[in-house]
Amino acid sequence: SLELFEQEAKTLQQLSHPGIPRFVDYFQAEGRPYLAMEWVHGQNLQQWVAEKGPLSLEEAIATILQICDVLDYLHQQVPPYIHQDINPENLIWRSSTFASHTIALVGIPSLSLLEPGPQSSAQVYRAPEQQQGQPVPPSDLYALGPTLIYLLTGKNPAEFYAHREQGYRLYPEYVPGLDVALVVLIRKLTNPQPEDRYSSAKEVAEVLGGMI
Repeated sequence: SLELFEQEAKTLQQLSHPGIPRFVDYFQAEGRPYLAMEWVHGQNLQQWVAEKGPLSLEEAIATILQICDVLDYLHQQVPPYIHQDINPENLIWRSSTFASHTIALVGIPSLSLLEPGPQSSAQVYRAPEQQQGQPVPPSDLYALGPTLIYLLTGKNPAEFYAHREQGYRLYPEYVPGLDVALVVLIRKLTNPQPEDRYSSAKEVAEVLGGMI
């Protein structure tokens, strides 16, 4: 209903974090609902890595730390706000502050009354429970694992999914040149069971922060 759309739009307008574009207005035109959002200038990390090559370990960790800060904010909303589409296409380095590589997280899910946008090519970034239509906050944490692999290698994370001793899952130990500590981190982030991942984005940030 339009009432539900307005309720959800108001919720989005209340989100306030430097890593999230502002939702500035919502309106109807010819009976259809629309949501207006701040325009983000910059290049997404899918494009950046494809054109210029992988990030350094320090750049990749700094990027994920910024995302963790945004996710910590979203997941502390009541009820928790789950982004559901964390992947390099939805991470934009704002051009106005490019020197400091400030990240904007875009791709907030379509509201219930909006037509769903094109699915990103990002099934490999989505947790098993999310693909079954049951996203939870740890689903966003899962996506950080394959995102890290892409940022550090420029390779499609799909190359590292396989049926092996733990069934079908992402196996970061098969990523060439990946530091052992990162292998451990990514294995936990991408555990097929949500309850066996990290407890929060803040916990992920603490572990990553110790690697710099």
